[in-house]
Amino acid sequence: MARKAKTITVIAPETMAQADQYLRDIGVLNIELRDIDTDLREATAKLKQEAEDQAAPIRADVESKWLGLQSWAQANRTRMTNGTKTIVLPSGSISWRIQPPKVTLKGVADIVALLAKSPKWKKFLRITAAVDKEAMLKDKVEAAKIAGVKIGSEGEAIDYQVDETKLAA
Repeated sequence: MARKAKTITVIAPETMAQADQYLRDIGVLNIELRDIDTDLREATAKLKQEAEDQAAPIRADVESKWLGLQSWAQANRTRMTNGTKTIVLPSGSISWRIQPPKVTLKGVADIVALLAKSPKWKKFLRITAAVDKEAMLKDKVEAAKIAGVKIGSEGEAIDYQVDETKLAA
C-alpha cells in the first residue's frame, strides 16, 4: 500500500500585524520546543546515571570473576587445552587468540618530519592528493571548465530571527 504524503496547510499573513503575530507565535513555539528538548535531555541523563549506578557493582563483579578466571586458565593451560588454544567448560570456553599488530603514534607531525628527512624511511609516508574546493571557489570560471566540476549558485534563503526578550512582555 502506498503511503500518502502529509500535506501542510499554509495560511499566509495578510498584514504586517499578522506577520508580527506569526513571528511572535514561532518564537513562543520555539521556546516550548527548546523546553521539551531540555526536559528530555535531563530525563535521559537521569535515567542513564541511574542505569550506570545499577550496573557499576555488576561490572565490578564481572571484572573480578574474569581476572580470577584468567588466573585459573593460565595456571591450567597446558593441562586443559589438549594441544589447542581453547579450554572447553560445560558453560562455555576460554580461548587464547593472537592479537594483530598495531601502530600507535605520539607526535605525528614530528614523526612525519623525521620520515621525510630520511630516504630509507620515506616508504613509511603516504602522500595523498585532494581537490582544493576553496581554490575552485576563488576561480569559479576556470574551475567550471573542468569535467565533473559544477559550481553551484550561492542562492538566497529567507530566515527569521525572533527577539525572545520581547516575548515576555
